[in-house]
Amino acid sequence: IRQRAREELRNAGDMDFTSLYRTAMEGGDERTLPGAIGGLSETGQPGDAALVLPYLGHPLVKVRKGVIRALARLDPAAHTDLFFAALIDGQAGISREGFEALASLPVKPWGERLWDIYASSSARHVRKNALKLLLLLPRWDRVPYLLRTVLDADAEFRERSEIGLRRVLWGYNRTYFVSPTAVQRERIRRVYEEVRSDLPESIRQEIMPILT
Repeated sequence: IRQRAREELRNAGDMDFTSLYRTAMEGGDERTLPGAIGGLSETGQPGDAALVLPYLGHPLVKVRKGVIRALARLDPAAHTDLFFAALIDGQAGISREGFEALASLPVKPWGERLWDIYASSSARHVRKNALKLLLLLPRWDRVPYLLRTVLDADAEFRERSEIGLRRVLWGYNRTYFVSPTAVQRERIRRVYEEVRSDLPESIRQEIMPILT
C-alpha cells in the first residue's frame, strides 16, 4: 500500500519520501511511528538504521516488530546480535521477526548458538523458531543437531526434525553427491554414537552410508 501511494504521489510531482519518513520518526507519535519505520525501511539507506534503533525498546509490540524488520532491510549484517535477542523474546511475534531476520541472511554460521537456545529455552515459540533456523543450516552442518531434535518430547518438533533429517539422508547419492567433509563426518559420528540407541531403526540404516 505504501509503495502504491508513493508511486501515485511521485507521478504527481517530486517528493522526497525518505526525508518525510525521517521527519515523521523524530516526533515519535505512536499513531504514525509504525508507518514511518516501515516506510524508512523501504526507502532508506544503511545509515538510517541508527534512526530506527532507539525504538527497539518501545512499549508497543508492533513498533518493536517494525524496528526488527527495518534493521533486517537496512543493515542486517550489523545487527545479528539484536536479531538473536529478538529470537529469544518472550513475545511470540517478536521472536518470529527475529527468526525472519536471521533466516534472510545469506550465511548462517550459528549452529552451536542456535542449539544452545533450542536446548535451554522453556518457551515453545522460541524453540520452534530456533529449530526452523537449524533446518536452514548447510546440509551436513544441520545433521548433528537434527539427530538430537528428532528425539524431542514435542511431537511437532520430532516430525519437523525427522522430515528434515530424512531429506538429507535420503538425498545422499540420489539427488546430490557432495559428501560431508572429514570434520563434518566426525561431528555427525560423535552425535550419532551418543543417540544411536534411541533413534528409529530406519534412521540408523539411512545414516550408515554417510559414516562409512
